[in-house]
Amino acid sequence: MWIIHFGGKWNFSLALNIGLGVTMNSVQESVLQAAANTIEKVVDEKLEQLNNLSEDDILAIRKKRLAELKKKAEERSEYLRLGHGSVEEIGEEREFFNVGKKSKRVVYCFYRPGTSRYTDDLIELLKKIASTHIETKFVLVNAEKSPFLTKKLNIYVIPTLVLFIDGKKVKTFVGLDEITVQGKLDLDELESCFKSYKILEDTFED
Repeated sequence: MWIIHFGGKWNFSLALNIGLGVTMNSVQESVLQAAANTIEKVVDEKLEQLNNLSEDDILAIRKKRLAELKKKAEERSEYLRLGHGSVEEIGEEREFFNVGKKSKRVVYCFYRPGTSRYTDDLIELLKKIASTHIETKFVLVNAEKSPFLTKKLNIYVIPTLVLFIDGKKVKTFVGLDEITVQGKLDLDELESCFKSYKILEDTFED
């Protein structure tokens, strides 16, 4: 540690800061070097595995990959058939239950038309997420036309998001407080909230 002397007085605070700076730099360099060595080792191991693959191994990997791609294509086709990929508004309350029976993951947005620009902004974000996460169904529910559902699900603030997986409610976002950053709606934050409750997959498309 360096001790700095100014005008006949030792400046221990500055000495401590400089000393810690040198130490922290050394630690950071060591951590980065260790991480680089680990990554290099993993890459070398993967390359070694590839070099040791037989023709049958390569064919098996290719067959497995094609099967995975076929399955995803079939899932995508089914999701689109069910109306995934966009935000759909239900006309009658009974449709609420039909949606839940057909789609594994559903985000219901209870709203009132013309309530506020925040509701409109939220719906626009839901449309963007729906277009990139077709594994999940996004549904608008007009609270004024759905008295039974609003009472059953205890909807008392507009907008409210209700998340269902396999027909079971997993989360209710009342209002916007939990899904805003410093009072503003943010696409990444909203996606992160949804993913934390498994309503979105990390990646559907490769």
